[in-house]
Amino acid sequence: MCVAYPNRNHFQALKLQLDMQQEKKDRHENAKSTMSLFRQAMGKLAGHIDNERDERETGENELVDRLLLSITSLDQCIAAEGKVRLEGEGQMEKLLEDMCSKLHQELRREKDDRQQTERVLMKLLDDSVESIALRANDATVAKLKKRRDERDAMRSKREETTIGKQQYWREQFEKEKAAAAAKSEEEDPSQ
Repeated sequence: MCVAYPNRNHFQALKLQLDMQQEKKDRHENAKSTMSLFRQAMGKLAGHIDNERDERETGENELVDRLLLSITSLDQCIAAEGKVRLEGEGQMEKLLEDMCSKLHQELRREKDDRQQTERVLMKLLDDSVESIALRANDATVAKLKKRRDERDAMRSKREETTIGKQQYWREQFEKEKAAAAAKSEEEDPSQ
């Protein structure tokens, strides 16, 4: 009986075939390992991108919040300053009206005092003139009466002019007051 032994070439072919299978297996394992590492790297990269996006969005939101807070604070300051300005203007207007009223009262008192003094002096003058006239003739008395009537007429005319001027200035003051109020309403329509 003859036993057939594989020849040496056959062993080398088997060995070569086993080596190729091992190399194929190693390449397959390397490809699996590379794909696994690639997936891990892509996961890390996606995580970094997500973290960067979240940090950027958080930063943007914080910036928007700070800007809105600044704008709100500025708006409140402007509103407070406007309120203080309006209160100051109101107080100034009231003060000016009070001063104007006091000046009108003082001018009225001065005018009344002056007119009273003028009446007393005119009465004294008239009494003096009458006493002189008693000693004088009728022509002199007529002249003195004519002068007294002229003085009375001039005094009445002067008083009418003074009253007219006072009325004119009162009207001017009221017009300016109304114009200032209208201007204030134009500047601040919330009132």
